[in-house]
Amino acid sequence: MTNLIKTVVKKPIEVQALQWDDELPGMWALMCTHTNNLVRTDPGMGDLLVYDRLHDSWIKFSAGDWIVRGTKGECYPVEAEIFPTIYEVKPNDK
Repeated sequence: MTNLIKTVVKKPIEVQALQWDDELPGMWALMCTHTNNLVRTDPGMGDLLVYDRLHDSWIKFSAGDWIVRGTKGECYPVEAEIFPTIYEVKPNDK
């Protein structure tokens, strides 16, 4: 049965990502465009939330987090510390 466990490598697929910076002017409008208006603030707690259509849920994100738009249009946050272990920003994109 152990031969059923395989070592695999995730295929390189290009996706779009935007790092949240609440001090940058116009960031909210840019985030709305990036997520197709699937971003909001939680009225009770004031948390920032992005909607992940793939999993039908709102996910909290914080300053410095990257919001990734996946291949199926889903959006999800990735913490700044984790982002470089999964993604590499292309040299021509800054």
